[in-house]
Amino acid sequence: MGDHVFICYARKDEGFVLKLAANLKGRSVPVWLDQWDIPLGANWNKTIDKAVSDCAYLLVVLSRESVYLSEYPQLCCGDEYETDTGLRKIKQ
Repeated sequence: MGDHVFICYARKDEGFVLKLAANLKGRSVPVWLDQWDIPLGANWNKTIDKAVSDCAYLLVVLSRESVYLSEYPQLCCGDEYETDTGLRKIKQ
C-alpha cells in the first residue's frame, strides 16, 4: 500500500481541487491527482485503478455542482468504487 491521498473529483471542481491539492502538498501530504500523475500516453483507467488500490486515503470532493452532473459517477466515483479494491477501501 502506498502512502498517498487519492483525490476523486468532478472536472467542474477543478479550480477548487487544484488549490486543495497544492495546499496539501505544501504541507507535505503526498497527493495523487490525475492531472499531475497520469503520464502522457498512459492507460487512464489502469493508472487510476492502480492509484486507488495503492492509496492510503481516498478523498472524495463533493459539491452541489458535482452531485448534479450526470457524468459525475463515471468521472470519479463510479470506476474507482466498482473495482474490488475500491470497495474494500470504502468498507474499511
